[in-house]
Parts: sequence; structure tokens; C-alpha cells
Amino acid sequence: MMPGRFSGLATTKLALTNKRVLGKTGLLRQKTLAIAYTDVETAHVQRGLLGTLFDYGSVTIVTKDGSRVKFRGIAEPLDVQMQIEEEAEMVTLGRKLSQVVIGKW
Repeated sequence: MMPGRFSGLATTKLALTNKRVLGKTGLLRQKTLAIAYTDVETAHVQRGLLGTLFDYGSVTIVTKDGSRVKFRGIAEPLDVQMQIEEEAEMVTLGRKLSQVVIGKW
């Protein structure tokens, strides 16, 4: 891993609230953003071999206008993806995605 990539991983922060996804990246030039769940279309996870072994990866959020925001070095990315999609579902339909999935089993 290159030093620039490592420092990028160490400076990525992601927080999920009940209304939006908050993110901050960068060390010297910090970039902050907030994405409301009403604007979230979907979330994707990418993990390499080490990411699969150590449970970390990148989470890419696709908004309804087609823009993409990628957060690298996220711990437990599949859990983060599920939480983002559940909150977006709650905002859109007023119910949890897991309730729908569990109900079908």
C-alpha cells in the first residue's frame, strides 16, 4: 500500500444519523459532506482479499441525481451498507428493509 493511500484511509470518517450520512476525508485538505437519506439511491461495497479477511472496504453511495461518493477504509462495510439502505427505505416507504426481508422468510 502506498503511503498516500494509507494516510487517506486513516483520515476517512463516516457517521450515520437518523436523517443523513455524514462524511469527512483528508488530512490537510478536509472535505466534509452530508447526504440526506431522501437523496440516497443505493450503496455499494467493494472489498479486496485483505478487506474480506479483515472486514473493511469501500462504501460508495449513489444519489438519486446519479452522483457517487466513495468512502475508503470503512470497517464492517456490509453492515454500513445495510444501515444506509435501511434508513433510505425508512425515509422513502416508512418501513425497515429488514422487516420486509424477514417477513418473507
